[in-house]
Amino acid sequence: MPTLNKIFAVIDPTTDNQIALTRAGKIAGRNEDIAIHAYEAIHVTGDCTDVDAMERVETARHQAWLDTLAPAALRAGASLII
Repeated sequence: MPTLNKIFAVIDPTTDNQIALTRAGKIAGRNEDIAIHAYEAIHVTGDCTDVDAMERVETARHQAWLDTLAPAALRAGASLII
């Protein structure tokens, strides 16, 4: 049986209740060697003249939100890759 060392959890951008991240944290909490890779797809919308600037702003906004979600997984003993 292969050794599990990373869990890929997809973040749902429509809710703060992250079921996949919570479950991944519980699984990873049983083994210190497991890391959680949290992924959220970011889509930049709107009519913007500076798409690069808009992308930076949206990425920073979503990163700040993901940082608030991380403590639950970390309390379970997992390392988190965002």
